[in-house]
Amino acid sequence: MPPGVVMASSHPLAKRERVTFDACRHHAFLRLEGRSPIQGAMSSDFPEFWETLQPSVTCNSTTLLKRLIASGRGISFFSKLAFLDELSRGDVVWRPIDDENINELTVGIIVPSQRALPHVTGEFVERMVRRLKHVELTLREF
Repeated sequence: MPPGVVMASSHPLAKRERVTFDACRHHAFLRLEGRSPIQGAMSSDFPEFWETLQPSVTCNSTTLLKRLIASGRGISFFSKLAFLDELSRGDVVWRPIDDENINELTVGIIVPSQRALPHVTGEFVERMVRRLKHVELTLREF
């Protein structure tokens, strides 16, 4: 699941289906210290946005950032997976970023085709596939 914009359910951007980088500039942005969750995404618009962004808050605590977002103090980039509890309670909403390259991010499992996997590895891969499908279905609910 690609990253998107997470915000309080009362936030003005919550009414949109997708959120642009430009729209994010006009709202308080809360940034987790370190690497951005979409830094590796192939988006021509992201580097310029990230370099010119002046965050309202930068912190190293995901828990604190989640509380600030839910209380309406700002928006941030996260995967839905990071906010499952808050999304299910309706405290926050998640909107995709209006950038096709970011929304095309996928997870893959690569296995060799020239040889059979050891039994334990095969079982692990099967379990991972089932779990990822379950997570994907869960995330579609929001």
